[in-house]
Amino acid sequence: MPVIAECADAAADSMTAGTVGEGDCLIRLGTATVLSLTTRKPLRDPSRRHFTFCHYLPGRWMIHFVMPGGLFHRWLLEAFYPREGDRCPVRKLYDMVDAEAKEAGLGAGGLLFYPNWAIPPSFGWAGVFLGVARITGGAFRSVNLGGDGFLD
Repeated sequence: MPVIAECADAAADSMTAGTVGEGDCLIRLGTATVLSLTTRKPLRDPSRRHFTFCHYLPGRWMIHFVMPGGLFHRWLLEAFYPREGDRCPVRKLYDMVDAEAKEAGLGAGGLLFYPNWAIPPSFGWAGVFLGVARITGGAFRSVNLGGDGFLD
């Protein structure tokens, strides 16, 4: 009789990355930014800031923290482009800022956005910019690289 085994995407990612030891950590950048930490004991968080899932190996657990990268983009738009947001549709605003980011080029002119993963940006502190010489399209590119993935 054939046996079929399956697992959730987070467990499959951990298996592929080889995060099997206590304290091994996987950070996945995509639509959401996900941090998965391997541990031998489940860690429950009553405030639900993170989730605990079964690991693909017996006797191990994954502490799973998810941050939607789009929150960083929204924060950037609200913080740096407030007047434009009142004058044009959101999609047009994203297109405008995306064009600025592409103009900044790879590496965002040396500007680095270091996201604050402990507190979602909706609570008032999204992260810090390092290497600020002037605010340009590099800000959006660095938020994109630090927050959730890559520009096309």
